[in-house]
Amino acid sequence: MNNYLRGVALIARRDLLESISTKVFWIGALLGPILIVVVMVVVGILTAQTAVSKGQYAVIDHSEGLGDEIRNEILRSDLQQFVSAIAFRSGIDEELLAEIKRDALANAKEESELIDSFVESTLPYLSFPESNRRNLSGGVLPARFASWWSDNQELVMELVPGLSFERYVERKPGDTFTEEQLNTLVESEELLGYVVIPEDLVQTSENARFVTKNFLKADVAGWYENFATNVVRRYRVAEANIPEADAQWVVQPVSFAMNKTVTQDQPTADGSESGSEIETESVSADAVISRFAPAVYQYVLWFMVFFGSVMLMTGTVEEKSTKLVEVLLSNADAGQLMDGKLLGIAATMLTVIGVWLVLIGTPVLLGAVALPAVLPFEIDIVGAVFKPVYVLNFIVFLVMGFMFFGYLFSAVGSVCTSIRDAQTLSAPISVVLIVPVMLIVPLAMDPSGPLALALKFFPPYTPFVMMNTAAELPALPVYLLIIVWMVAWTWASRWAAARIYKKGMLIESKPQGFKGLVRLVRS
Repeated sequence: MNNYLRGVALIARRDLLESISTKVFWIGALLGPILIVVVMVVVGILTAQTAVSKGQYAVIDHSEGLGDEIRNEILRSDLQQFVSAIAFRSGIDEELLAEIKRDALANAKEESELIDSFVESTLPYLSFPESNRRNLSGGVLPARFASWWSDNQELVMELVPGLSFERYVERKPGDTFTEEQLNTLVESEELLGYVVIPEDLVQTSENARFVTKNFLKADVAGWYENFATNVVRRYRVAEANIPEADAQWVVQPVSFAMNKTVTQDQPTADGSESGSEIETESVSADAVISRFAPAVYQYVLWFMVFFGSVMLMTGTVEEKSTKLVEVLLSNADAGQLMDGKLLGIAATMLTVIGVWLVLIGTPVLLGAVALPAVLPFEIDIVGAVFKPVYVLNFIVFLVMGFMFFGYLFSAVGSVCTSIRDAQTLSAPISVVLIVPVMLIVPLAMDPSGPLALALKFFPPYTPFVMMNTAAELPALPVYLLIIVWMVAWTWASRWAAARIYKKGMLIESKPQGFKGLVRLVRS
């Protein structure tokens, strides 16, 4: 046994050193995280650019001034957002804004009504349609701020990004358009679209329309609807003669705090357990993170199993095609070679994972530690993700999962003399490996459901399902039964692979499909 293990260790060491001693390996290991970050950033930028439109829209108003009131509601929202940001920002260089913060919003942190009051006193100087602004009684400071706002739109967007007019600008507010004119502009993509406000919008929105060329990018319609709803709601409240405070109470949404049931053991006076009682407790942010954290472990597990097995198969094919395997088999038996190569590839994959954890995990971990300090609620991200039970469960099923599939791919590689033949023969196994990735979300949502329970006893998926459902592991007897079941199938995988490997490394012709592999096992 000692000689056998020594031979396995030597072969594993050889494969590991052969992999990590090349520049290509370290370039790939170091560039991998960088490429992942670059892809994520590019995808995020492209998503942001395609998900949110930017451009002009137009309004056809058949009502008695609702279009103007909606414009003012949009303006009020922008002013509110801007002034609120300025009120709580330090180090303002703009002299007028510093004056507003000092004189008009001195107690804004304690009294948010000051912000609303200042916005309402500024709004008449900017509202639609323009009034005789010389006769307005809003004070000198709101008038100066209104003038500054109109003349410094780019600076406004720079100071407080995300205001409405940064994305959507109404084309010639107050002008009259025909639908024919606007249809031409929409078709030529000079307009994102246009809104048609019917005469009786307060009574019904039946004839309200938004016209666009690309209806899949009509986010401006939803944005405009929100402001139109606020304006129409005020009219309806007034017509119903409902006090404003009552109206706000009526439209206030109902929310339910999320709780979960918990079984508590109830001890008796002498300390023995007399039974259990079901209680409830609130669901914390930590609990939500803990429920989905195992998905991260499953991704790592799948990465190691899939790519490690493929590397093992291709390495075996290359050594067989170059006749190097004959030299290796003259100094070790087939079992030592198969086990040693599997151990060497496992060490190689762990090296890659280690490099990635340092390059990606370090900033993520630092961010997770710093994030709770800026959140309005307590949360322990590190503790929720790195639970001891998760880590231990991951190690157990990583070993068995890698061995189960590694031996299968080793067997396939041993009977092939080209990478193309090996890819064709291993295609069914590769398809099986794709399924766990597709089931990550369904299993995480129902970790104790019938699908999860059935797949826990289906050997190809057992390691992945047990990792994905680690938030609700089965009772200890069932858990141990699953481990014993998986150990048995892993041993069976090695037994069959060893029989194929021993004969397959020395044959020149590839077996005819699955039946050929079965014949090698039986022979």
